[in-house]
Amino acid sequence: MADNTHLRNMDSLLGKERDVLRSGNFRSLTQIAEQKADLLEKLVSDLRPADREILDAIKARASGNQRFLAAALAGVKAARTRIAAVMTARESLSSYDRQGNALAIAYPSSEVERRA
Repeated sequence: MADNTHLRNMDSLLGKERDVLRSGNFRSLTQIAEQKADLLEKLVSDLRPADREILDAIKARASGNQRFLAAALAGVKAARTRIAAVMTARESLSSYDRQGNALAIAYPSSEVERRA
């Protein structure tokens, strides 16, 4: 049977990963990924057929974390797209001319001329 310590550590690490994904503290994910890789090597070397049930539970937890990660990436992508749209809107307005061609209308400079 695989070392129960390794199994408990993997389960604990997956719980920590889930918490990190939910909190948005993505900087910690690199360290967690390295820890998971090291622990996975230890688990694979000690693996026995009797460990199947425990490993299925760990796999389910890891799959759940994968869904959290995919959702987090989608959220970051959506936020980047929205920020880009807002930044573009600050610079110019998009419209169409009478012929239906796209037209960018730049905003006039908001700087006030100062005289001494």
